[in-house]
Amino acid sequence: MKKHYLAVLWAFLLVLTIGSCKKNQPGASDEAKPKHGLGAILDNKAYQKIQPADFNEIRKTLSKLGYSADRVSVLPGSVILNHPAAGDQGFTGTCVSWSIGYALMGTLNNEFPTVNVVNPRSGWYIYQKDHSAVGNCSDQDGMTIVNGMTIATNSGVPAESLDPSLGSPCVAPSSTVNADAATNKVLYRYGTISNLTQIKTALSLHLPVEMGFNVFDSFDDAFFFGTTFSSVSGNYRGAHAVCIVGYDDAKNAVLIQNSWGTFGGDATYPGCMWLDYGVLFNGAMGTQLFVASPDSGSPQEVFEFYNSSLGNHALSLNYGLPSLHAGWNHNAQPFKAYAKNLTGTVPVYQFLNNSNADHVYTTNRYPGFGPYYVYDGIVFYAYSYNAPGTVPVYEFWHGSGDHFYSTNINAASPFPGWTYNGLPFYTLPN
Repeated sequence: MKKHYLAVLWAFLLVLTIGSCKKNQPGASDEAKPKHGLGAILDNKAYQKIQPADFNEIRKTLSKLGYSADRVSVLPGSVILNHPAAGDQGFTGTCVSWSIGYALMGTLNNEFPTVNVVNPRSGWYIYQKDHSAVGNCSDQDGMTIVNGMTIATNSGVPAESLDPSLGSPCVAPSSTVNADAATNKVLYRYGTISNLTQIKTALSLHLPVEMGFNVFDSFDDAFFFGTTFSSVSGNYRGAHAVCIVGYDDAKNAVLIQNSWGTFGGDATYPGCMWLDYGVLFNGAMGTQLFVASPDSGSPQEVFEFYNSSLGNHALSLNYGLPSLHAGWNHNAQPFKAYAKNLTGTVPVYQFLNNSNADHVYTTNRYPGFGPYYVYDGIVFYAYSYNAPGTVPVYEFWHGSGDHFYSTNINAASPFPGWTYNGLPFYTLPN
């Protein structure tokens, strides 16, 4: 009788041991599931100010690049983009930087190859660029997706080998790292999308989709167990950012690339996971979606912005700049320039005066403007000479501390206090 009791006890313990080793065992304790880093800030006001994506314009851009972009009556049943292997943000709040800089930019580089630009791209650069701009040394507090998309558009993303780890977020990237990032400015504009058809349309055009959303325990569970995320439940953990790299109607789900390493997620695409179509727009998710169009190499409109409280002008290729910086408003579109360095063009550098917010633009990287002016990156590419088809851009200075740029040499004449200050570069007329 005693032997029989012991045999039954050992058999019971063996069953418990075997069951506890199964990763997909629903009863696995929460302690066994690692809590990964998040870090997205869902700024809905900034998100709502971004222009919706124009797929007609995107198709024109892709056609200029030599890719087929014809409108189709029926979208494919499934699309999986050529995405890099999943990265790992660890326990930091850098998901925006990883999902955009590493996953989205890496996928675009695979789908739209650029000479001398190779993967992987840095997963840290965008976060470092964002935090060093304001002296924020925390690797935990995250950033907005709008800021991340803007940095990728304006500055590019360097190779991972040049910026392999976060280090101190409050230390700005080196000039070498920034120069390499500028060679990988594959984005020229981004917009928002709002429904499943638009997600599928973007992916069918080989364009990955950036996604921000609220995370609950059920999302972690789906990643840990390798199942499709199909319901929102459990405790709220914070907001996260991922890159949508595919979809499959047979699974009724999109494929996202996460930044939690390759331990969890789908067996076929380690580190990626499936999100059911039905959960994408669940109100609790707070979903934000962005699609970016690659640079066609064509000249782009330069936007002029004005801040009335500061009395200052600024230039950018990014129409959405006011959503990032309060007080700035769209003022004009004075000329066109390039987002990347084409043959014959040179960088136009932006310098910012920390005392009065004055913006100065020059082709001279070391102009010697004085102690208050700090280098603030490459804003676009233009010409240092009067190339065929170009026009001069004139600089004007106001004694209050403002610079203004125009292709019209008489532009400032009607306004008192302005003086002509030179011809810094040539570019394309609007």
